Amino acid sequence: MRSFLTTALFLIFFFSCTGENATQYNDSIIKPQLEIVAYMDSIFSPETNYEEIVEYRQKMVNSADRGWESIGRLGDFRGNDSFRNAGEEYYSYVRNYFGTTEGMDSLMFKFNSPEGIETLSEEAYLETQESFKKFLELENNLLSEQQRFAVEFNLKMDYRPNETP
Repeated sequence: MRSFLTTALFLIFFFSCTGENATQYNDSIIKPQLEIVAYMDSIFSPETNYEEIVEYRQKMVNSADRGWESIGRLGDFRGNDSFRNAGEEYYSYVRNYFGTTEGMDSLMFKFNSPEGIETLSEEAYLETQESFKKFLELENNLLSEQQRFAVEFNLKMDYRPNETP
């Protein structure tokens, strides 16, 4: 009986000490962002047709939903909440802008070719350009906060920020 209690206490202690570490925390915030980037790359590939844009955009929004929900379950990490907050802003923007903007698939399709861009009104072009710029700013902020988090908690990463147009 004594060895059973000792084993049970050991298992409880072991599993309570294997909580989320800095790498797991980082991955839970960044993994959906990497998916979003991959879908954006696919959307703006010259060979991508309209139906694929619809599919990739929806997958992008689904990734943002997962990221936002994951962040909702996270607290700060040892006093650092700026990384989580940057992720929350980023995923919220992706969900709202790419998920609720009327005609988003058509806009993305038109932005995918020089001929398509020419069919946009100047107002639609400028609004979309500003929205994409906001998306890149939020993404760069998330990646900057990830870099700060990595330095603070000694994570090794290769980081190169995207250029904001």
